[in-house]
Amino acid sequence: MATVFRRASSDCWIACYRVYDAQKGAWVWRQKGLGTTDKGKATAMAVALEGGAAEAKAGRMTRARALALVNDILKISGLDAVTESPSLAEMTAKLLAEKDVSEGTARKYAAQWKSFREWAGEMITRPVDAWTASELDDYYRAMRAKHSATTANDHMRFVTGLFERAVAYGYRTGNPAEAVNRVSSDIVEKRTFNRSQIARLLRAMRRARRRDWIALTGLGWHTGHRLQDLLDVVPSRIQHNADVGWTVELHPRKKGGLKNSGDDGMASKGRIVVLPIPAWVA
Repeated sequence: MATVFRRASSDCWIACYRVYDAQKGAWVWRQKGLGTTDKGKATAMAVALEGGAAEAKAGRMTRARALALVNDILKISGLDAVTESPSLAEMTAKLLAEKDVSEGTARKYAAQWKSFREWAGEMITRPVDAWTASELDDYYRAMRAKHSATTANDHMRFVTGLFERAVAYGYRTGNPAEAVNRVSSDIVEKRTFNRSQIARLLRAMRRARRRDWIALTGLGWHTGHRLQDLLDVVPSRIQHNADVGWTVELHPRKKGGLKNSGDDGMASKGRIVVLPIPAWVA
């Protein structure tokens, strides 16, 4: 039987009610401060709490019933009831329908949302306040297994933004995505392809009939220069000389990819490299 009591040093009532302790396999007594000086309200709250404990013991405590129990106590206290938060799917559909993003950004968000839906399956219909940090960590690990660190972090930023909006709407009190431990893109090892790897890439591109990438990779094979330098090459920089044959003029970029551009898009200042290339690449 639930009961209430008040300490001599306080005007507020405390509920004393029974709850089933699964670890002990028995009913035990719990105490909870109720923050009210009205004995009638305190007694009603204590009864509601013990009733909830009995339902949990019987296995009948659903999310909806727990919310109803909370609202019963709020009603006794004279406070407004809380409402069920929408599902993550419902909230995201509302966000994606907003018109304050560009068409390209909207396509990007739609693709990232599709990726999250496919991973979540039936969980996508759960209320937005039911998601935990461990579940979002599982999603991030799944993205890391499929994508680079940069792409995985981009997917996680989208999910983080969803829960930031949920907090702003008042559906949650905190963002579970903030607890996900992410890999920094800056610490991922970056290195150039060796010649055997380039040869394998060339074979794959030839089979795929990708003539543009075949030419670009072939240029890298014969010059040994970085892809970002080769992307700056324009037809006027490839010339034929009777003495040395075909050559390509490169303007390697400085650290960070910066360059001074001329009218043709090439770097007009800095180091210039002229290298021979085979006719098929030219």
